[in-house]
Amino acid sequence: MAMIVITSASIYSPGQSQSTLRPVLPREHETSIPFHLKAGGFMMVDGSVNGVGGEFMFDTGSPFSFFLNDHRLDLGPGKVLSHGGAASGQSITVMLHQGETKITVANDIRIEGVEEVRVSNFDFVEKEVESDFLGFMGRDLVRGGAMLVDYDTSKLVVLKRGADLSIYGTGIVLHFAPNAAAPSVTFHIKDVSITGSFDTGSLGEFVLTKETRHQLLQSGALREEKPGAANTTYVLSGLTYEGSMITLRGLSLKTGNTNRISGYMFLKNFRALWNLDEGTISLLEREVPLDAHSVARL
Repeated sequence: MAMIVITSASIYSPGQSQSTLRPVLPREHETSIPFHLKAGGFMMVDGSVNGVGGEFMFDTGSPFSFFLNDHRLDLGPGKVLSHGGAASGQSITVMLHQGETKITVANDIRIEGVEEVRVSNFDFVEKEVESDFLGFMGRDLVRGGAMLVDYDTSKLVVLKRGADLSIYGTGIVLHFAPNAAAPSVTFHIKDVSITGSFDTGSLGEFVLTKETRHQLLQSGALREEKPGAANTTYVLSGLTYEGSMITLRGLSLKTGNTNRISGYMFLKNFRALWNLDEGTISLLEREVPLDAHSVARL
């Protein structure tokens, strides 16, 4: 792929002041971004910020195009915007760094003219996921159309505007509120409801109440994937969404007070065609069966 250069002329939307720049990948052509999985399923993308190399995490739960790690990067002083917490529980202070920031993604997508960017101290991600963590690539970067998260080829494909999506086949289409931070739907199995929520920055979990677990095991809808294996995983069959049947594999089960499934725990079962603007995720069959992938790849 040739070097893609995104300049400041293309990175803010109509009605915005130029003081709030929002980089967005172009839709005039298809852009393919290789990723690799770490720490059990986080989508990591090679890149650099002001010449400092490392890895970004692609996280649709992050609202910003980029949310950089000022513990790894020496970006200089910034303005405090807010205080809050990460989804994993850590307290963070959100700062606004002003000044030109040069960002490269996947070695051939260069983003120029970024004059403001949000930053915070993400040292906890360095410790738990990647020591060279640069920050998050968020959903604002891929707004404006569809993208394919393909776990078979380990590529995030940002599709061109007007692309023929039928070439990817027919899948089960989940519907949620447009531009939701964590798209959420309700699945059913027999007379049980299970809440599903999805973002690429979450390893996710599969949780059932004690009563539901017993019911599904007794009915055979839930079964051990490989009986006697050291790490027990489960297969869930007969899950439905708007009349369509879904089977999920490789599930690590917890007991809790609600029935829910989220993040990579669910998404790893599919190639997923996302359109956050329209509020849809199309679940496409994987070409490589999930059980053909060794845990070591993660």
